[in-house]
Amino acid sequence: LFSLMTEPLNNYWINTSHDTYLLRTKVMTLHDPKSAEKTDLQSYTLALYRGARAIELDVWDGEKGSNYPVVRYGETVFPDNTTNDSATKKAARAVSSLKFSDVLRTVSYFLQSEPNSFPIILLIENHCSLPFQEIMAKDIESVLGKQGLLYRPDPNLSPTSALPSPADLVG
Repeated sequence: LFSLMTEPLNNYWINTSHDTYLLRTKVMTLHDPKSAEKTDLQSYTLALYRGARAIELDVWDGEKGSNYPVVRYGETVFPDNTTNDSATKKAARAVSSLKFSDVLRTVSYFLQSEPNSFPIILLIENHCSLPFQEIMAKDIESVLGKQGLLYRPDPNLSPTSALPSPADLVG
């Protein structure tokens, strides 16, 4: 089926990737159940090259003393009671976290390598405190905004105006 993709964006079904940051290889999950909670930048690259145009980012404050927000799987849940101490949990969260800015760079690299791509929608599940939200905003602007990869609505349009079409947002 061929479409010129000229209707408003909300008229289309969008290939979406849920929990994009998680490793999804069946072999790894079978051999190591905890690998299902591990994060990997390659998961974003694979999702984008497989056609996902909406990707999820669960963003949290970084570890105490850090100055960057992280993408990770909520509060890590361990399947057995042998690893329930808080130091082990903290270490597991640190290992299985991605810098928010690294995920943005991954999206940027994809868009640069695929200049005729339809738009990428970032589904940001924001769990960050205000200081980390401010860092997120700066990261979005510095990684995507300065390269012209952000959609910025025309301020003269009314809030009830139709969304742009995928064709309008290519590249």
